[in-house]
Amino acid sequence: MNALRRSRSHVVRSRPMKLLTLAALGSVVACPPSTKAPGGGPPVTDSRAAADSFIPGTQIVKPGDCPHDWRPFVGRFRGANAADSNFLAVGDRTQVVEWHDCQKFVNESGRGYEQLMAIFSGFARSASAAELAAATAANPIALASALILDFGNPYNNLGIQSGFNCLYLYYGGGRYIARVQSFGGTEPDCRPPADINTLPTTPNLEAIPIPLPIGSADGYADEDTPAVARWDYQPPPGKPTYYAGLKCSPRWCEIGPRGFQPSGGRLASNSGWSKARRRVTEIKAWNDYQLLAVKDPSGVHPGTVHGYVTPDGDLWDRQDSDFDKKWVHMATVELDGPPGSYQTKLGLGPWTPESRQNHLWMCNADWLTCLGASRAPGGLAAGTTGSLPAPDCSNGPPGNSNTWWAAIVDPGRRVTYRCVFRADHGSMEVPGTARWRWIADDETIWVRCPHGCCQVVHL
Repeated sequence: MNALRRSRSHVVRSRPMKLLTLAALGSVVACPPSTKAPGGGPPVTDSRAAADSFIPGTQIVKPGDCPHDWRPFVGRFRGANAADSNFLAVGDRTQVVEWHDCQKFVNESGRGYEQLMAIFSGFARSASAAELAAATAANPIALASALILDFGNPYNNLGIQSGFNCLYLYYGGGRYIARVQSFGGTEPDCRPPADINTLPTTPNLEAIPIPLPIGSADGYADEDTPAVARWDYQPPPGKPTYYAGLKCSPRWCEIGPRGFQPSGGRLASNSGWSKARRRVTEIKAWNDYQLLAVKDPSGVHPGTVHGYVTPDGDLWDRQDSDFDKKWVHMATVELDGPPGSYQTKLGLGPWTPESRQNHLWMCNADWLTCLGASRAPGGLAAGTTGSLPAPDCSNGPPGNSNTWWAAIVDPGRRVTYRCVFRADHGSMEVPGTARWRWIADDETIWVRCPHGCCQVVHL
C-alpha cells in the first residue's frame, strides 16, 4: 500500500440496478494537497520536490508531480512577494487545471519515463483558419496557442527545449503551420502576435485539423470544442511519440512530428443521444486517454493498461444544487485490460460479459446522508444495509471539508466509496472535462464539479 496515501476503502456489492449508460471512457483526477512553504512563502504543492532538482539549464525548481495549484511554482521563480502568481501567457486560468494538461512522457522503449511536460491553453477563444489567414495576410504574424513547460531535457520530436516554450499557429497555403519558440528559464508572454520571420522554422512539425465526427452535420458549433490544451500519444507500431492537441476553431488540431498518426476517437456514440452527450465522446478535447503508471518495488514505470476517461455529457452544466444530498454521474472510466492496482486505488473493476465500464458518481453532504442516498431504492447501492464508516480522508489536502464523496460502480456492480477534495475556482469558468492526473507515485483523476475541480482521494 502507498503509505503516503493510506486510506480505508469501503466496498459493497449492490444488487443489479439501472445505471446511467454513457458509452464513454474516462477517469477521475485529484487536486493535490498543499502545505505552507518555509518562511511564509506560497504553499508547496508537493514537498517531495528536491531543492536541488532544477529544469536543465535554469535555476527553476521542478515540481514533484503535476500540481493542481501552480502558484507555488510561479512564486518560486518570481519571488514570494510577486504580485501575480499566474503565468503571463495564461492569466487567471493558470489555476484551472481542466484547461491544461500535464504528464510524464513515456520513453521510446516504453519501459520508463522521461521528463514531466505541461501544456497550458494560451487563449480564451481560438482563432479560426480564416482569422489566422487574415492576420497573416495583413502582417507576417503567428498567434500563440499554448505555453509549454519542459521540466527535463529537450523533447526534440516537437522542437521543445528545456524550460519555457511558446507554441504558435498561423495559416498559409491552405494549411495550419506550427512553430515553437523556446525561452529557457525566462518566462515569456506568448500573447502578443509574433513575427513569422523571427520564429524558428521548426520544419519537422505538422499541424493536422481533425475532421468533425461523421454524422455531426446536424451540428457542432464552435462552443462544442472547448479551448483546452492536451497531450496525446502515438504508441507503437512505429516510433512512439507525443503530440499536442489544441482548439483551432471550430475544430480540434493536433500538432506533432511530420508524418505522425493522430489517435482515433474515444468511442462511437449513439445517434439517439443528445448533442451534449455525443460531443464528449466524439470530440477528443473533452475526454482523456493515457497509458497508466504502476508502482512496484523497483519504482514507478509505465504499465500495460490504457485508461479512458470521459465526462458525463451534462457535467459542464451541473450546479451546486444538483449535488446536494444526491449522487450525480460524473464520468465513465474504461480500461483496455485488467485493472491491477487500480482496483484497490480507485475501485476500478475487471470486465464482465455485460460491461467494461466503471461509473464515477459524487455527492455533497455529510457522510451518513450520502450513504443513505446511495442505499435508497434505485440508488447506487440499493438493498445494502449495515454500518459503514466514512472513508478515511486524512490523506486529502489540509482543510478538506469532508462533505464531498465519490462512489465508483464497477462493471460487476460493486460500489467503492472514496473521499473527494474539491478546489474552489469561484467565478472562473471550468470546462466540463475529465482527465488523468500524473502524481509522483501513480495516477488519479481530475473532473469538473460546480465552480471547481474535484479530486478522488485514492489509496
